[in-house]
Amino acid sequence: QQIAPRRSVVAHLALALALHGRGSIGRRSRVGPRTSGRALRRVRTWRATPMASTQPMDAGDAAAVGERREAVSEEAVAHREKPGAVRGAPSGSQLVPLAAPCMDASAALVPDVAAVALASRFDVDDLWEHARTTLAGPETEKNWQAREALVTRLRGAVKAGVPPELAAPFLQGVRDTQEGLLQCSQSLRTTLAQHTIALIRQLALAHAAALDHTLHFFLPTLLHMAGLTKKLIANASQATAATILACVPMRSAFWQLLLAGLQERSTQARLHMSRHLGVVLAAHGAALEAHGGVEMLAQCFERALGDASSDVRNVAREAFAKFYALWTERAKQILATLPPATQRLVLASLGQDEAK
Repeated sequence: QQIAPRRSVVAHLALALALHGRGSIGRRSRVGPRTSGRALRRVRTWRATPMASTQPMDAGDAAAVGERREAVSEEAVAHREKPGAVRGAPSGSQLVPLAAPCMDASAALVPDVAAVALASRFDVDDLWEHARTTLAGPETEKNWQAREALVTRLRGAVKAGVPPELAAPFLQGVRDTQEGLLQCSQSLRTTLAQHTIALIRQLALAHAAALDHTLHFFLPTLLHMAGLTKKLIANASQATAATILACVPMRSAFWQLLLAGLQERSTQARLHMSRHLGVVLAAHGAALEAHGGVEMLAQCFERALGDASSDVRNVAREAFAKFYALWTERAKQILATLPPATQRLVLASLGQDEAK
């Protein structure tokens, strides 16, 4: 009935959970009515699993467990330092190679984050349970900092690499909280928006195949951010949009978004859309022939090559050179519809032989 013994028991329970992991919970674990809330949530979250040993753990065993957990963290950090390695992907997989516009300076605007190793299913469940609570409801002065800390932690988890056995629940958590993450990407707090946009880009690089529909959900909003007056967010959002366009198969909806973007009033937005055309061509190439991709590209180039802005036209001509190399006959048909002055500029950009 005294407070000190109960406090000591709770402290020992928390220590056992931290050292043993899931193995510390037996088949019929029972928790007293006065157990602390944090320890109780840990016990209820973990599913009952058989204990590896019924013998009491001495100091040597505790040190061994601590060394094992440190080794897990060091392994995760070493893995994410390997170039092109994607933890949680099949053996030998590499990051999708992206075109140069995806990897420009705008992609490095957000500060780097520390790696966060996920060692067990409990770590994943605890992370997304906290995420659902933090991302619920509208953004306020009281919760935006907690959201930024959460997104930073998620970035660290993706950076460290999600173990294969934990990839499914981790990615399901992304799908469950995609609306909250999208809300954070549109935040008026610059750092929160930057970190969220960077998180989406990391997910596209590491888990594009598994998150195809989720990335499709993010893309329209990212493309609409191309014309924002806040250049930091505009550039970061378009770097992420370019990454998604390069990492996932093209769909008819994507073409409609690009074509609509080329009709925006903002010159900045049309410039970004023209760059995306080059990214799509470099990433997908001849595979765009499926589902009418060539015809949609032709419509985009007809509008981009005749744009009122010289900057947009210059970028469009660079992308059109790739189109010309793949589908020469269709490119010549596009040239025939352009004004003579525009034709001369396009032909000059293709080379002296075409210009003659």
